[in-house]
Amino acid sequence: WRRGMQLRIAAVASIYSKSTRLPSTASSSTSSGQVMNLASNDVERFLLASIFLFYLFWAPAQSIAILGVGWSILGPAFAAGFALLMVVVVPLQSRFTREFAKRRSRIAAITDKRVTLVSQAVYGARVMKMNGWENQFEERIKAIRKEEMKEIWKANRMKALDETLFFSANIVVSAAIFIIHVFLGGTLTPRTVFTTLSLINVVQLEMTKHVSLAVMSGSECYVSIKRIQKFLESPEIHSSTEENAEATSREQILNLTGEIEYRSSKVISEMDGPLLSLSNVSSYWNGLHSNKKNNNTLHEDESSDPLVCALDNVTMEAKRGKLTCIIGTVGSG
Repeated sequence: WRRGMQLRIAAVASIYSKSTRLPSTASSSTSSGQVMNLASNDVERFLLASIFLFYLFWAPAQSIAILGVGWSILGPAFAAGFALLMVVVVPLQSRFTREFAKRRSRIAAITDKRVTLVSQAVYGARVMKMNGWENQFEERIKAIRKEEMKEIWKANRMKALDETLFFSANIVVSAAIFIIHVFLGGTLTPRTVFTTLSLINVVQLEMTKHVSLAVMSGSECYVSIKRIQKFLESPEIHSSTEENAEATSREQILNLTGEIEYRSSKVISEMDGPLLSLSNVSSYWNGLHSNKKNNNTLHEDESSDPLVCALDNVTMEAKRGKLTCIIGTVGSG
């Protein structure tokens, strides 16, 4: 559990660190809902996997020891029941577990869409009300939620079948052992009956419950790792500060076709100049291009990855001690 908690904390920290370096443009394939789902639901799979995965090694060893004890008590009859449990019950539960993991992957993808849409509705509530989009958002959220509940219902039915098989396997296997033992000429005594029931209970719990949970948690953890890995491999904003990390006393921003200059308060106190000066600045909403490209190369690549213009040939000065307001249309950024 401790190792799983360490992995969970490390994954949350990595997701947060990655989210601060993602471009806030339409070209980004990551939404806020997906980030929230990764940091809240997917990281929890590390805890379950760390608790149950070791049963994949412990349960078979314990089952072999129980088979030896049962053989010494009932002989071939116990071996026949043990084989029934291993050949029929365990594969069926493993199959149900794999199907449940597939359903979980589909549910996670639909949940990402729903959380993203709800987040957009909450953050853009003013725009939504101004344009009268409440009904449209409500219908879209209900449609996605209906699809999500449909997949959850299928997953729960699969889980119910798995639980039914678990609680019925003990009775079926024990009855088969007793019938075979009597058929081979053996005699049932309280000693053999209660000992057999206890051994079968232990084997069933280990092989059909703990192993199934280990496979299920391992499958879900694998799906979550793939989702987190895909998120961590998303393109980042390439900032010029990567080349000058030691210059932490100054703020630097990307300048594509003009010049943007920040002056520190110490310089301003000595010189009566502007705090922020922009001269013929043109900026774009895009962080996928490397800063090492020059302007000509950047314009040549616009056909393959078009840039969205945010500022076009802007010149302004913001002086110290004065209020400067920038006014634009709603949604202009």
